[in-house]
Amino acid sequence: MRRPLFPVLACALALSACAAPAPPPVLPAGVTEADLGVFRAAVVEAGCRVTNDTEAAVVEARTDLDPARLRGVVEYLGRTGELVDAGPGGFALRTGPCG
Repeated sequence: MRRPLFPVLACALALSACAAPAPPPVLPAGVTEADLGVFRAAVVEAGCRVTNDTEAAVVEARTDLDPARLRGVVEYLGRTGELVDAGPGGFALRTGPCG
């Protein structure tokens, strides 16, 4: 007795769809790859983590990005998984030297 092939194919297709990587997020308007690099470097210089307002101010000053671009950078890197939660209001970089 032969088993129907469709359920097996449907299951394989469903599993392969789950295994496919999600497309990378699109950079927010006004944010460049250079902005991302400047931000990453500033967070590395700050010790790879920003956990309070003082550390955040240091990173902001080092990037010299306006608030909208800085917010866009943080949101983008959060969506890519490069920034992870490090407590209330804080984050940690988990790539490059911080990985």
